[in-house]
Amino acid sequence: MNYRELIMYTEIGCFVMCVSGWILVCSTMPTEYWNYSSIDGIVLTTANYFSNLWKSCISDSTGVSDCKEFPSLLALPAFTVASKLSPCMIGLHLPCDGLAPRPGCTLPCAHCLPVYIHACRALIITGIILGFFGGVLALIGMKCTKIGGSEIANARVTFAAGANYLIAACVWKLSAKLFFLTGLTSMIAFSWYGNKIRAEFVDPNFKAQKYEIGAAVFVGWGGSTLLIVGGLVYCIFAGRDGLRSR
Repeated sequence: MNYRELIMYTEIGCFVMCVSGWILVCSTMPTEYWNYSSIDGIVLTTANYFSNLWKSCISDSTGVSDCKEFPSLLALPAFTVASKLSPCMIGLHLPCDGLAPRPGCTLPCAHCLPVYIHACRALIITGIILGFFGGVLALIGMKCTKIGGSEIANARVTFAAGANYLIAACVWKLSAKLFFLTGLTSMIAFSWYGNKIRAEFVDPNFKAQKYEIGAAVFVGWGGSTLLIVGGLVYCIFAGRDGLRSR
């Protein structure tokens, strides 16, 4: 196996790994089980609580679920956001104890949302966007594809072939960095969310409902790992190929 074949097979393997990780991260967005908790008592009064980044739900023993969307910042009046929201948001804990907000939060409980929820939303959405463009650029820059590659121009125009090769190499390196950043941002989001659930669960002073880490967080960790490993290998081989081409 020559060096070119090694690069080509590495590209394909890393691309499949990164795309699989990106799909796993995307699948966690609509998944409801980011965290869950259950109250077991009499057989007919069992309640299951679960939530994600967008809503919280409760289901009874009959399987009927009732969900409530988290409040949006855009739905609040401007003066409320400016004058009352910041004291509530600076705390990284849930601002509500039952129906009353914690000290420092002057908003009603329905209008207080932890800052880590907003941060995880932003990180994961950013990662998904970066991963999409990383996949598009990877298809353009891979040596085994004919989309915009120098293989088309080599037969006729040497200058155009060289220019296309340089562009493809740059695109390949950029796609590798985007895949790595996708995995990094999503890993930060899932780890932050999971650590918050763990901290509340082991905190003896936390009196509200305690949750456990749901399946979506584990799926997100797996997808983020695939993206980080695939993107890192992509970056290594892209750098070596760039040095070799010089």
